[in-house]
Amino acid sequence: MKKRLIIFMLVFCFFIGQVKSNRVVGAGSITERKFVVLLMRGMKLSKQQDTTAEIIQAACKKKIVKDVDKAQLSKKLTKERAAIYLCRMDVKVNGSTYDKKKYEMVRDYNRISDLKSMKKASRASVIKMYCKGIMVGYSNGYYVQSRKFKGKETVTETEAKTYVNRLCKESKRKAISPDGQLIRSTKLPKNASSYPYILTTYPNWFYERTFEYQKTVFHKKPVVLEDFASPVQIGKMKFYNGTTMETVKEQYLMNWCKKIETNMKMRFNVDYRTIDSSWVNELRKTYYVFDDAETNKSRTDDIKEYVRQVKKNKIVVKGARVTVEPSSLYYCRTKFIRVYVKFKVCSGNVNSQRLIYCDDLDVMKLQKNKWKECCFDIGIGSYNGYSLGNDYSVVDNRLLQA
Repeated sequence: MKKRLIIFMLVFCFFIGQVKSNRVVGAGSITERKFVVLLMRGMKLSKQQDTTAEIIQAACKKKIVKDVDKAQLSKKLTKERAAIYLCRMDVKVNGSTYDKKKYEMVRDYNRISDLKSMKKASRASVIKMYCKGIMVGYSNGYYVQSRKFKGKETVTETEAKTYVNRLCKESKRKAISPDGQLIRSTKLPKNASSYPYILTTYPNWFYERTFEYQKTVFHKKPVVLEDFASPVQIGKMKFYNGTTMETVKEQYLMNWCKKIETNMKMRFNVDYRTIDSSWVNELRKTYYVFDDAETNKSRTDDIKEYVRQVKKNKIVVKGARVTVEPSSLYYCRTKFIRVYVKFKVCSGNVNSQRLIYCDDLDVMKLQKNKWKECCFDIGIGSYNGYSLGNDYSVVDNRLLQA
């Protein structure tokens, strides 16, 4: 009897769990038909007294619903499918214009981490709705420059109304940065005015670190745009021919960030057992290349000497994440871009100045096999006075903690 009772209780608990699970999955989700109705009414393309059938018929005439969609109208609406309907409506009401540069940034820099899990035919709509701040997905965590869209997840009625409202009113949309990241407007850092915008992916700690010009002792009162420039000011700086930094940034900033990212990933991923000439060559390419072979050889020789020290002292450094933020670009005698690094020392002397390749390492309290999070401001620039940014590379080999 006791055994039967236990079996009954187990079966009962399993059944209740399944029921709850099913409720959660389908809770509040709506069909594609209902979403189309919300969309048509929200955009004032149907009358309030129109029946569902009449609204769907009107949506078909306006190509919001196409023949291929009719069989799916009774199915639960997914975020991927919602993006398609929203995009069609956007084109119908607002025209086919969109920010192509931002679109390419989102696509090429993988700002939507799960984009490839969605159908190829849906991806353009997903990117456009993301770029316009109508569907912005979910955070992947701090210091991650991509977001999850969750295209296969069903849409609740509340979410559906939010999407429609954002499509109707631009003021309700979320702001997306030029390189495709979500901007925030609440709980801002104390120095938010120093930046062109503040992103959700970074905590205030990242922004409130000091700039090099705040630590520099100037012999006379520093002049903005001559001696220093904050991230929000630097776009106004001019090159020798009058070209503004804003113009140069649009063309080369992401290339500079990629070069810094490679540089930092190489420096914070070192293993005496595997380090070789390919590591040397890959790292060397991120530093400025001079016309003078002898000067170039000096940097290469220095990297090779570091490799010898790595092998001698059995150094192992593992980097978990390197994030380079384009909007952090500022000026203090050279240009700097802020980088977040998470790493740990697995082998080697944690107090050694040659633990990580650099000319000057700010004091860091390191413990073996303990993760460390740091922000560094990395110098980027050129020794060519006529440069317009195309040859910018790492020019300051110090690891300066922000």
